[in-house]
Amino acid sequence: MNRFGIVILTLCCVALATVAAAPPSKTGWFIDDDKMLQENTLGFAITETVQAGIATAQKQLAADGGFANNPALRIPLAASMEHAAESLRSSDGSALVDELIHSMNRAAEQAAPAAADLLLDALNDLQIADPRSIIEGADDQITQFFRTATRELIEQSFRQLIHDTMESAGVSRALQQIQDRVKELPDAQALSAELELHIAGKALDAWYHVIAEQEALLRKDVSARRTTMVMKVFGMLKKAGDAVSGQPAIGR
Repeated sequence: MNRFGIVILTLCCVALATVAAAPPSKTGWFIDDDKMLQENTLGFAITETVQAGIATAQKQLAADGGFANNPALRIPLAASMEHAAESLRSSDGSALVDELIHSMNRAAEQAAPAAADLLLDALNDLQIADPRSIIEGADDQITQFFRTATRELIEQSFRQLIHDTMESAGVSRALQQIQDRVKELPDAQALSAELELHIAGKALDAWYHVIAEQEALLRKDVSARRTTMVMKVFGMLKKAGDAVSGQPAIGR
């Protein structure tokens, strides 16, 4: 081979090696390891991440004011009641509206322990087909997967949990007081069912929201990791943008 051919061959080899060594072209995370982690290891890391999120959410949402005192999680009135609320607020009925909103949030708060069990049961039944693509995703990719896979399956059971706490939380009483003042509202049974559905939907949103926050924390903060597989897998994570720019890896 002549000298020109040797130079061309050398350049090709360097180019191939550079491509092989380059990190995946992603905007999320990727696993920086020399050997492919086994799928069951990645699956366990996903499960442990969701378990940690559920535990954090239960502690936060079951606390006094866990919903009402957090603007991101606070359950508002259903849209169908806004007109009645405005009418009451303009006629010395603000306290009635406030009490209804607080009771709705209390109902979600009181349902939190049972809700945690419901979410854990759904997690235990979860099938994870492609764990690596879930790990190597956005900051909340695991939560997105969990939400998509479980929400429709547990919505009805979650609604029942809210149904069971509405009376003790004072929703029914607060609602009746408003209906005594605003006659154009639907009948009590229909309105109660509507609120039940509304509270359940917003409360379930809050659970997934907190789980997503915990996932993002585990991905970025080494000190937040407590379980074996999370420490092992997330310890190998790098942010794609940081790897490309030469910045230190966040997840190391």
